[in-house]
Amino acid sequence: MSGYLHVETDEQGIAWVHLHTPDSKVNTLGADLMFALDETLGQLADAKAVIFVSDKDKQFIAGADIHELAKIETENEALAKSRMGQEIFSKISLLPVPTLAIINGPAMGGGTELALACDWRLMTDESNVSIALPEVRLGIVPGWGGTQRLPRLVGFAHAIDMVVSGRSIRGKRCQTFGLVDKIVNAAFWREEAQAFINKKIKNPKQPKKRCGGLLNWFLNKTAVGRSMVLKKARKAIADQEKYYPALLSALNLIDETWSGSLDAGLEQEANVFATCAVTEVSKNLVRLFLANEAAKRQYADYQGEAIEHAGVLGAGIMGGGIAWLFSQKGIKVRVKDINWKALTKAFQTAAGIYREQVKKRRIDKSEMNVAMHRLSGGLDSIGMRHAQVVVEAVVEDIAIKQTVLRDVEQVVTEDCTLCTNTSSLLVADMTEGLQKPERLVGMHFFNPVNKMPLVEVVRGPQSSEEHIQKITRLAVTLGKTPVVVNDCAGFLVNRILMPYMNEAVYCAQDGAEIEQVDQVLSAFGMPMGPFLLADEIGLDVCGKVAHQLSAAYGERMNVAPLLDALCKDHNVLGKKGGTGFYRHGAKRRVSRVAEKAQRKYQNQSSHELSDDDIRDRCLMVMINEAARCLDEGVVASPEEIDLAMIMGTGFPPYRGGLLRYADSLDAKQCIKRLHHFNSTYGARFEVSPALLAYLEAGGFYRELSA
Repeated sequence: MSGYLHVETDEQGIAWVHLHTPDSKVNTLGADLMFALDETLGQLADAKAVIFVSDKDKQFIAGADIHELAKIETENEALAKSRMGQEIFSKISLLPVPTLAIINGPAMGGGTELALACDWRLMTDESNVSIALPEVRLGIVPGWGGTQRLPRLVGFAHAIDMVVSGRSIRGKRCQTFGLVDKIVNAAFWREEAQAFINKKIKNPKQPKKRCGGLLNWFLNKTAVGRSMVLKKARKAIADQEKYYPALLSALNLIDETWSGSLDAGLEQEANVFATCAVTEVSKNLVRLFLANEAAKRQYADYQGEAIEHAGVLGAGIMGGGIAWLFSQKGIKVRVKDINWKALTKAFQTAAGIYREQVKKRRIDKSEMNVAMHRLSGGLDSIGMRHAQVVVEAVVEDIAIKQTVLRDVEQVVTEDCTLCTNTSSLLVADMTEGLQKPERLVGMHFFNPVNKMPLVEVVRGPQSSEEHIQKITRLAVTLGKTPVVVNDCAGFLVNRILMPYMNEAVYCAQDGAEIEQVDQVLSAFGMPMGPFLLADEIGLDVCGKVAHQLSAAYGERMNVAPLLDALCKDHNVLGKKGGTGFYRHGAKRRVSRVAEKAQRKYQNQSSHELSDDDIRDRCLMVMINEAARCLDEGVVASPEEIDLAMIMGTGFPPYRGGLLRYADSLDAKQCIKRLHHFNSTYGARFEVSPALLAYLEAGGFYRELSA
């Protein structure tokens, strides 16, 4: 009937509505598909039943078209968008025949709302199938009936949890929650669907069962139970709601409409959606989503072979995490280290991550056992001979890295890509002695590997484009967001982050309290303050990276004496040693060694710093360095810097990223502030010509908004 859907009517009179977004790996509910769906629904009243299926393999519907959401400028536009979707899905729910959705892959946002509008839902047993309403992550609430139909289907408590958290529900939990009516074998889904719908044709109005049990009855049916659910949910979002107002909006919306009519609830949902969709928070989160998708589409047409065998050199925490990641994605991985004790740690790291997934019911024990069998280890490089990719993750020592890379090159195939997971050493320096330096690429994972979404793909001066493409696509396959950067000391994230952490230490030397600095930056939206972050990373690691950057970039990155002193004290390693800037125990507090060192290195002219001074000093050195990175071509665009800083450091997403934040500042005041800091504190705040040019021209995103 259109390029977006077609209807197949079988010999029993059942209408199969096939959804298909052209030129896309996933279905999205853009205006064209929604128009085609609306037009089609009026022609289905005479069918015996209607079944909605996706023509995309292992993909149901990824949600609404986010590009269309990004174009909304006014509340009236947002209101019209919401009402349009609600009206179309209401037509599905009001069809006079049984309706069924076959969920054969991720059902996100609008895809879930379409499925909820159907009478029944079947889900295939594919491992990637999941159901979610993740709209709060875009700063909005579900706007096509999700906040109304979901509570009526699964109950108040489960609906609150799903909508406010935005989490995906997978596997058997979907049936337990009442989200789907049956899980079917993926190979026989059509036969299962026909048998299921034939029963519903004969008895179309069987009652839909919510998740049962006394506890669920109490939480859903009693005022006391619902009050407990709300209290718990409000506590969970207490630290975030001031940054992400859609969280509280979603919570209140479900609470206020739970006991009313569906029509009244839909009207209120549309109004709340419209209010949220035009906020700056939503706009920033939508931009971030689109930048993330663009990063993952890099080299999407790469035609190289799929990675089935990989190697990891080094069995430390990072090596074990990388090995886990490969095995989790179905890739056989060989780990090498110098002794069996070290190798055991890598296996323990991988097993620990899997056990945590089992505990959280993301996988079961059988899946863990299968995945662990993809891991093997040895003390020589022979086991790497079948590897298509080998990732080096040994200690940050250039001579050792060069040695292990040269050694493994003698064993691997001609087209194997060699990667280094270095965080600060130059990729160029590691090519020494390699027979094929063009196959060496930086693949910088962030710790912990199982949680941090970013991978910096580092293009060395001799790295070939083919190998860059291969590793970028591999990062996407592994579920990571790749940002391709050119080789330089610190690459992108550490080059920008370390001046921020270093400046925090200078603030402590200039009179600020350690806890005060952390509180100021946490209040700004950073996931943790710079001193706590240093302890988490390890002061030995921070010190090494800080000195490498100081050697590369000179006076503007001189290491703060206080940081240097603590790093050189071998008993002060940070959290892993129990003591750093903080003493880590049952109750965290500033350590005595840090207090003593702070007094020793405190400037004679130190004075109490205001919160604004602390915030601006720490953030402006970051902005200054980011401008240099952009000007030097370390990355190609401001979006990539913002994406990398959010994914790699936790820079507050609601602010849109470091450079979006910079653009939100008054340019004249920003320059004035930097000149003041420069005259007071020296070369660290010397305004780069690149930053001056961007600010005077109207900002980093001026060309994009023109």
